[in-house]
Amino acid sequence: MSGLPQLNMGGMPSIGNGYDMGGYDHGNSYMNPTSYMNVPPPVMHSQSGGSGMQSLSSSATHSPMPTTSSNAPKASKAKPAAAASRKRKTPSETQSNPDAPDSPTSSKGGDENSEDPKARRRAQIAKAARKHRQRQKDELVALRDKVKDLKEQIEVLQSSEPSEHDTEIGWKQEAEQHAEIRARVDQENEFLRKTLMEQMKFIQRLQDYFTKQPLLNAPSLNKMLTSSPSMGMSAPPAPALMPPPTMPSSFFQLPTVSFRDTLQKVADEGMQMCTESIQYCQMFRAPQVPNINYLGMTVQYEVTNDAINVFSRLTIPHINFVGAADKIWDLYTSRQFHLDFPLTESYEVLDTIDNDTKYTRTILNLTLPNPDKNGNSKFKSERLHIVKRRNVGNAVYIASRSVNDDPSWPSTPSYVRRNMNIGMMLRDTMDEGRPATECMWCIKVIMDQFTDTSVVANRQDTILPNLFEVTPAFFKAMVERVQQQQ
Repeated sequence: MSGLPQLNMGGMPSIGNGYDMGGYDHGNSYMNPTSYMNVPPPVMHSQSGGSGMQSLSSSATHSPMPTTSSNAPKASKAKPAAAASRKRKTPSETQSNPDAPDSPTSSKGGDENSEDPKARRRAQIAKAARKHRQRQKDELVALRDKVKDLKEQIEVLQSSEPSEHDTEIGWKQEAEQHAEIRARVDQENEFLRKTLMEQMKFIQRLQDYFTKQPLLNAPSLNKMLTSSPSMGMSAPPAPALMPPPTMPSSFFQLPTVSFRDTLQKVADEGMQMCTESIQYCQMFRAPQVPNINYLGMTVQYEVTNDAINVFSRLTIPHINFVGAADKIWDLYTSRQFHLDFPLTESYEVLDTIDNDTKYTRTILNLTLPNPDKNGNSKFKSERLHIVKRRNVGNAVYIASRSVNDDPSWPSTPSYVRRNMNIGMMLRDTMDEGRPATECMWCIKVIMDQFTDTSVVANRQDTILPNLFEVTPAFFKAMVERVQQQQ
């Protein structure tokens, strides 16, 4: 046949002799001219004409073309699959679509490729976590060893060189030393005050001598300085040729003279307040608090914004008021009796103006209802009082008034002061048909500038318990001592 190649040539294998073309891979055969080209082989169309068809038919057993055309459906399906298998897919495509139909391991291979990086990542994280935990354990062990070494070094240093300031024992010793120094200084100050008072008394006597006797001589001077200033003195005759000394009139105008006048004035004010308070105590007008029985005495108190008042009365049997007043006066100005009282720390008579007037100083140890911000529940109260006694015929009054402006005893933070007035009245009465003495006493604390309310101890809720803590027990002890002395 013209135009067709000779298929059955010498040297070429026989295709139709037992060679199965159905199982032959046409796509991968080197004989397939389109194996390296992604195009289907040309299809031979049938032609009309008997001669041509016969020629093709007769040579069908020797040519691969008819076999290829007869198996075209299978080759068309296998060629795209083979071409797709040769195309290398990227990992991203395989992972993004594991169920792609063109992948030879679409269901199993895709899962393995996607799970392997996750497993490797988890293994890496677990390994890093184990390393971190181990490093933390090692650091903790090292820190504990270091702390142990530092503690041992501190113990060695403390045992070899004890601290001077950071230990409690050192602070206590230093505090005790400061307390001893303060106590010694207070004692020295008190000694100096007493010495100053003695010097002022001496100067007062010297002033009296110069004003009463213008000329000096040794016998009269010694007599004057060793005698009481209230005793009368007879001036010896002075020589006619010796003129009297001339000195300025202000030379002997010492503070003692004017301060004694001030004490007398304060004593009179205290006596007036005592009389008014006793009259108010007798009437007990509109009592804010009912009468109560305290230590065997009838007691009543009232608290206002300006003052705190406490009133009481009791009866001393089998004694008249004059004898009872003398004994109470002696006890009230007795240093030993005050020191026997448990709350008294010190008591002294600073000056005796006359037999019925004395200037005293008392230090009391009192208690706070609640501890202050420093934890202290105790404080010291200082009383500078001028005490005066007056007999009015049918009764005896004793008044004790605070002195708030003594230049020799200025106010200090170590002591708490209160502006107060204490009064007593003793008069005759009858007890079960027998003579007796009625004793009435009153205490008044004035809330003014001399009672510093900024101090916790000078608040009204502290002053009232202190008054009941001290005064009733003190007067009860005096009355019992008077009864024992009968």
